[in-house]
Amino acid sequence: MSGDVSDAAAALAAAQAPETDLKQRLVALVAGASTLFGSPNLADMLPAVVVLARTLIPADGYAVWRHDGDSDAGQIGASHGVSERFRQRIVDIHGGGGLAPGALTDPLIAERVEKEPILEARLDAYREEGIESMLAVPLKIGGRATGTLVFYYRSRHAFTEIEVHTARALGAMSAAAISAADLYHEQRRMREQIERASKQTLLLAQASAALASSLDYEATLRTVANLAVPQLADWCAVDVVDEQGVTRRLAVAHVDPSKVELALTYHDRYPENPDAPGPITTVIKSGTPVMVPEVTDSMIVEAARSEDHLVALRRLAVRSYICVPMIVHARTIGAITFVNAESGRYYTPAEFQLAQDLAYRSALAVENARAYRQANVANRIKDEFLATLSHELRTPLNAVLGWTRMLRSGTITGAKMLRAFEIIERNAVAQLDLVEDLLDLSRIVRGKFRLDLQPVRLSGALDAAVEAVQPAATAKGIGVEVRAGVESDMVLGDSARLQQAIWNLLSNAIKFTPRGGRVMVSVERRDAEVEVAVSDTGEGIDPTVLPFVFDRFRQGDSGTTRAHTGLGLGLAIVRHIVELHGGRVDVRSLGKGQGSTFRILLPMAVADRRAETVAALEAAGASLGAPALDGVRALVVDDDRDARELVSELLRGRGVQVTTAESGAECLERLDRELPDIIISDIAMSGIDGYELMARVRERQPERGGRIPAVAVTAYARHEDTERSLTAGFQAHLSKPVHINDLLTTIASLTLRTVT
Repeated sequence: MSGDVSDAAAALAAAQAPETDLKQRLVALVAGASTLFGSPNLADMLPAVVVLARTLIPADGYAVWRHDGDSDAGQIGASHGVSERFRQRIVDIHGGGGLAPGALTDPLIAERVEKEPILEARLDAYREEGIESMLAVPLKIGGRATGTLVFYYRSRHAFTEIEVHTARALGAMSAAAISAADLYHEQRRMREQIERASKQTLLLAQASAALASSLDYEATLRTVANLAVPQLADWCAVDVVDEQGVTRRLAVAHVDPSKVELALTYHDRYPENPDAPGPITTVIKSGTPVMVPEVTDSMIVEAARSEDHLVALRRLAVRSYICVPMIVHARTIGAITFVNAESGRYYTPAEFQLAQDLAYRSALAVENARAYRQANVANRIKDEFLATLSHELRTPLNAVLGWTRMLRSGTITGAKMLRAFEIIERNAVAQLDLVEDLLDLSRIVRGKFRLDLQPVRLSGALDAAVEAVQPAATAKGIGVEVRAGVESDMVLGDSARLQQAIWNLLSNAIKFTPRGGRVMVSVERRDAEVEVAVSDTGEGIDPTVLPFVFDRFRQGDSGTTRAHTGLGLGLAIVRHIVELHGGRVDVRSLGKGQGSTFRILLPMAVADRRAETVAALEAAGASLGAPALDGVRALVVDDDRDARELVSELLRGRGVQVTTAESGAECLERLDRELPDIIISDIAMSGIDGYELMARVRERQPERGGRIPAVAVTAYARHEDTERSLTAGFQAHLSKPVHINDLLTTIASLTLRTVT
């Protein structure tokens, strides 16, 4: 009887053992929960999952896979008991995948791994590692897979129901812990993103307020650089292109003010090389923003010009940088550079966009400030001109009216009458000259200043101009020396207008040369151009005034104490006349009291085609008809198809043989194949603009097209745009919409030059 009781007790204990085992494991699982949920850091949590798995379910190896969303990609987050080679092989088999989340909806129980089709691709790795059995539990919560928990066995293992239930419970708890960690990191990321966006918005608001607070753009840009540090950068530098096209560093800011001097010293010691432009020059030239998220040492080595330069670059410790252009109205007026160094931060696309926004607002502020400054200058010049005009008209009028009234009253008789008539005539002629200058100015402003183009010898125009000013020179005891021994001085031009231009320069020289001085005038040939130079020993020109002597209404002395009369229009008219002839005019002076030299350079006429083209002009009915240009070969360059086709069709209708190029690069390629008689190019083009194109053309040898005449046809119509075109190498500058007769006449004049 006692034996039966013992057997019954043993049977009952055996029946309760699995339940007891399960309870013990669940208690251990609950006890380990605090470890899993104790840290939101996955680097701590995933190893804790492996430790808890080892406590609950004995196995030879363990691995926790982390999956990337719903894809197969993933990595082993933590493991134990498996080799590094096995880990790497499993990772490599499916491009980093473990068991895809979608592949397991329930635990995978593999007592013999070779019998499971889903594991077929991994069998070689399992055999090498000696794995016979495995249990894989999906880590899922709310239907979303976050990973896989795997138990490996190197001998065949029969899985009990308790092991499977325990593994499932551990998987559910691990999935919950991972999900909580993911949620924590997502919330943290969102908080950081919101905080970053808030700081960026504040930065833009502060920068906008600073830019709008003053019309002193230099001071406000320095403020912007300081605002960018340290929110957006460790270093911030602002480079601006001034009105003369020179790039200068306006501001440098750093989180450590003591290091600003380091940046300034670096910039002075290693300025950007025009032959090998750096990032700032490249950005300004191209107008394209640049971001380098991570600056590597190899990049630094490649950028270094010398060992000293390499040491200086490494000392700056640049980690990441952004350089964005300041662009307004399709013009790049500078660049802002943002650099991360000591902070170790790396730039992101969001910060790249912020930098561009900041640069755009800065460009608008600079443009508005410059426009305001230019408007003030224009208003001041206009007021000074009107005051001068009133004075210059009233002064001779006062003499005319005064002497006329005395003659009428009979108070002047005899010899004094001749003196009165002489004074009246002289002042009337002075008024006539003023009126003629004003009429010429009006024609220039309205685009009605016309030329009667004919073959002209400049020496002849020079002789006529000298003859006209000789009495004034003799009256002041000024000697006029003429050198005009050039025979090949033929140009296509308007004889009267060229004489007017030379006369203006001579009159100007005599006016500003003291009694007993000298004026020298010469005609010389300069390659394919004819030069007329007028030099004097007079007052000279102040260096601050020199850049503006050809501007309308500009005078070196416009105050009430000025020593010389005039409206300040003569030199502006000279420039316009010369430019209409496809030439250029410049001035040189060493300063006050050291005289000055004015030069007119005009293209020579082509002897073998002059008669043909002049005949075409006459057949068209005078100076501004529409000349036929049969046989002239023109290359039209414009990246706008409609504009390119319009000019091409207009020229073909006049007999011009037209080829086209839609970019500066294509133009240069065509020049390598065939040289045209003339180039007609737009200025604003992507890639290579008109200025750069013409600079490259002028660098060529003559036999490769280096001296081909060129016309700029562009929507840039300002005076400084014309100057820049001529400086770049164009012979003429026509503003869109261009009148066909103006274009044809310009082509006719420019295709009459040669190199003999």
